[in-house]
Amino acid sequence: MDVRREHFVLDGTDIAREFIAHTGAVAVLAMDERDRVLLIKQYRHPIRTRDWELPAGLLDIAVSRR
Repeated sequence: MDVRREHFVLDGTDIAREFIAHTGAVAVLAMDERDRVLLIKQYRHPIRTRDWELPAGLLDIAVSRR
């Protein structure tokens, strides 16, 4: 992973944002026959609370790229 900072202009204001760049991830949108979506409640330390989110994870390094 790599921490990056980018500067840009939004509505006339100069802004800097930091973000993590990594090799890739995947998320799953699982729906049932009644169009209900599966979410998990996961603790996220930056916001110091649990948050509802889609099941997700990093891509396995062994995934072949065609």
